[in-house]
Amino acid sequence: MACPTFDNIFVDIDISVCFTCRDDDQSIQNFVYNVSINQMNEQLDAAITERIRVLVRGKTHLEIYNMSGSEHTHEMLSFLNGMF
Repeated sequence: MACPTFDNIFVDIDISVCFTCRDDDQSIQNFVYNVSINQMNEQLDAAITERIRVLVRGKTHLEIYNMSGSEHTHEMLSFLNGMF
């Protein structure tokens, strides 16, 4: 996705997400029978897109290019865990 930075330079961010279901029978059944994978994909995409746009908009393009993936992983993981 192309996002504008604080200094109005557009940057592209690629994200990979792996998720796991809690390892108990009830959680797995709830996920399989009560969650539409298309709905989950749309919600996950919207949540990640919004968080990335907020993050990128608050930094200059040089700060973005110097970021490492692990620097903001914990914040994103906490947000997504709380949401889903």
